[in-house]
Amino acid sequence: MTRCLALAVSLLAVALLPACSHTSPPASAGDPGARPGVALKRASLWVTDLDRAIVFYRDVLGFALVQRGPLRLDAGSVLWELFNLPPGTPVERALFSSRKADRVLFVMAAPGAPEALRDAPRSPALVVASDDLEGAIARARALGFAVGKRQQSPASSDPARQLTEQILIGPGGQPVLVYQLGTR
Repeated sequence: MTRCLALAVSLLAVALLPACSHTSPPASAGDPGARPGVALKRASLWVTDLDRAIVFYRDVLGFALVQRGPLRLDAGSVLWELFNLPPGTPVERALFSSRKADRVLFVMAAPGAPEALRDAPRSPALVVASDDLEGAIARARALGFAVGKRQQSPASSDPARQLTEQILIGPGGQPVLVYQLGTR
């Protein structure tokens, strides 16, 4: 009987192990400011040598390169403001995924731009998905944070859905692109 009980306890412990594997509780459990429906979607980084960056993020860190090529933006895109570039600047990009999440890292270079523009320092940008974009904008304004350009367009993943993107400026001047998918 003792042996069966020990086996049952061991099996129960193994079954519960994934649920207990976090070293700390999720933010929502201990932080009343954590909001449901908000998630860090990806980090966007600027580099001067895209080929070298691909070697680093793919071959050194182990990200999977899922897309590479020119970034095509219309003249009114919010991304020109986000990237602090004049509209029409040629931009090359590489998009990476990990085994745990798709499209988590966006790395860009402006190889065809004049040297001073190409090598100018640029802030990394965060892309955040939100279920409450209007609330985030209102909170940013109420707390004295700058609100940048806004854009609405059909979602590329599902043209029947509306993509709304808004740039918010963080306390150190870092741009954060916050977006929400909705119905059209």
